[in-house]
Amino acid sequence: MTVSYSWQILRMECFPNYQGQQDVVCTVFYRYTGTDGNYSANLDGSVNINYLSGQPFTPYNELNQDQVIAWVVDRLGPQNVTSYQGTLANEIQTQQNVPVIVPPLPWGN
Repeated sequence: MTVSYSWQILRMECFPNYQGQQDVVCTVFYRYTGTDGNYSANLDGSVNINYLSGQPFTPYNELNQDQVIAWVVDRLGPQNVTSYQGTLANEIQTQQNVPVIVPPLPWGN
């Protein structure tokens, strides 16, 4: 089983004005997807982002997906990302090797 993983940013919430900046991201909503061939599984979540005055600031309209994904990964930490990967891989494995099936009743309707 070779599972590939990818991030998607679903949306971001912002403070209109905060610490002297405009449109400061405070929450990022994401989807983490594992894919193996025709099988896939998703985990959706959110992380809070804390901007402190004086830190480097990128205006909202200049943000790119890679930068925001880096924030998410940083906030989650490596242990949680590894745990997410295990969860997604297990879900895909279950899809590939269905442990229980529900066949139609043998006598029809």
